[in-house]
Amino acid sequence: MDVGRWCEVPFTLERCGLSVEQAKAHGVPPSVEKKGYQWEALDDAAAEEIITEAVGKYIDAGLVDEALEEAVEISGRCTEIIEQVLGKMGPE
Repeated sequence: MDVGRWCEVPFTLERCGLSVEQAKAHGVPPSVEKKGYQWEALDDAAAEEIITEAVGKYIDAGLVDEALEEAVEISGRCTEIIEQVLGKMGPE
């Protein structure tokens, strides 16, 4: 696995392919080229739903919210500093 060579965090790979149930629920026809269903036949909303469900069990929504709040706070502080620096420089 290529990612394993450069990733410093241990992980396991979980395959989350399109199941028969998901294909039928979203009206995806069987693949004519190979056995099963083609992921590409899903519309964006259906793909997002399936991916979100598959990875959702690994994501702590509280931590994501905290990180977003911190990012907004840091961005605001950076904007203030930039405005101060530009104000000291005066008009061009």
